[in-house]
Amino acid sequence: MPNESIFLVYCELSGNSLALRKQGRAGAFVTCLVPSEDIVDAVRRAKIALLEDEYEIVDIEKAMRFDPEDWESDDEITRLAKDMQGDLDVRYSSFSSWGH
Repeated sequence: MPNESIFLVYCELSGNSLALRKQGRAGAFVTCLVPSEDIVDAVRRAKIALLEDEYEIVDIEKAMRFDPEDWESDDEITRLAKDMQGDLDVRYSSFSSWGH
């Protein structure tokens, strides 16, 4: 991908998702880091990755291009983005889950 960027896709997940159900959680938020040429493809790839991992998507909250300067204070997102150099896999941030 010659003009590849990293996009952040913010997703809300249902408690019906297999992994969340096993943990007794009612839902979760996760940020997907997606290498892509454009935002539409990034959202599509995030959805595919989540569905393949048996997560049920409630909503895509927002999506934006990752800018390292905007994320200097977030060690997790910065580390994940750095680890992605040349990698085409979708990565997940820590899951923020709730409820039982």
